[in-house]
Amino acid sequence: MNKIFSMIAVCLCGVCLAACKQENIRRGEVLAVKELGVYDVARLDELKKSLPFTFPPARNAVRLSKVTYGAAGLDGKPVKASGLLIVPEGVAGGLPALSYQHGVALNRKDVPSGAQTADVLLLAAYFGANGYVVLAPDYLGLGESKGTHPYLHAESEASAAEDLLRAVRNLPGLKLSGKLFLAGYSQGAHATLALQRSLEAPGAKAFPYKLAGTAGMSGPYDVSGTCFPELLRAPSQASAAYLAYLVFAMNNVYKIFPDLSAALKAPYAKAVVSLFDGRHRAGEIVKELPAAPADLFLPELLQAVEKDPAHPLNAALRENDVYNWNPVAPVRLYYGKADRDVPPENTLKAAKYMKGADVRAVNVGDALDHQTAVGPAFTAAYEWFETLK
Repeated sequence: MNKIFSMIAVCLCGVCLAACKQENIRRGEVLAVKELGVYDVARLDELKKSLPFTFPPARNAVRLSKVTYGAAGLDGKPVKASGLLIVPEGVAGGLPALSYQHGVALNRKDVPSGAQTADVLLLAAYFGANGYVVLAPDYLGLGESKGTHPYLHAESEASAAEDLLRAVRNLPGLKLSGKLFLAGYSQGAHATLALQRSLEAPGAKAFPYKLAGTAGMSGPYDVSGTCFPELLRAPSQASAAYLAYLVFAMNNVYKIFPDLSAALKAPYAKAVVSLFDGRHRAGEIVKELPAAPADLFLPELLQAVEKDPAHPLNAALRENDVYNWNPVAPVRLYYGKADRDVPPENTLKAAKYMKGADVRAVNVGDALDHQTAVGPAFTAAYEWFETLK
């Protein structure tokens, strides 16, 4: 694999110089590759001990690299984006690819290409160390991408992942089997279904991968009908943070309100803008928000949203539902029955609606919530992928 990265480095010298001169980015174009380090089998096994999950034995070492590439911006024009590439070491070519969409990130540095998050360790130990070439986009507004992150905006989640898949496919010396798997947890599961929907859409651009299977884990698929109303009723500051992030993002994308003071009470309208600037983390954000999520909002807004299905906020939320379509490749939707961050009803509704392929909702534990379901969900997804590999 060292030869692969030497070839990449030589190739990218010309690419980077051209990009600097032209300042002209194309979708799916590699702008730079920066090696982040190698995790050998012993190091991977040692890392497992620090995390409360059950891991399969590592079969190979992995090499981590940060990839900067061209992706579609919210206006459709290409912008600079970033993501993580995990390549198995010492494994013969013809490897399957796995696109992993990460969970909610409040700080722009807490993304896969940062290579320090628990998500990355899970990816390296579960999939990279067992023969998968893993790609994990940072999404727009995070990592190297400028601006604020459009949280749960399905189109940009999908395009960020799709453009990274295209970019990495063209790296010299990287031999892939052509088989593709998709996986994601929490927001990442929402992004995962958005990606599959995009790849399988009628008239979609031909793609050099064959989609073999998709694993969504504890994702908010029905944003409008289940997640938004259920989170409003949840007595939790975490739920308040989810809703504040969601309304902030939807307003940035769709310009629903002239400013957030038309939706949120004081002092939250002003605070939310600064709290979700990509420089704060969960602990800092949650303590500034109310314990009752409904207390974030102006009562008249909640009344309007409840009474009027055509309200612009309802329309924006519906546009970002990702369950109401018919997949082609098989899908597994893993969830914990005690999850209060993402209600299990949301997963069951998605599985019931999605027809045309082998789609199943899988309960990984009656007592498992959004945090404790991570390990069992990853294990179930990995074991299922192995049967399709």
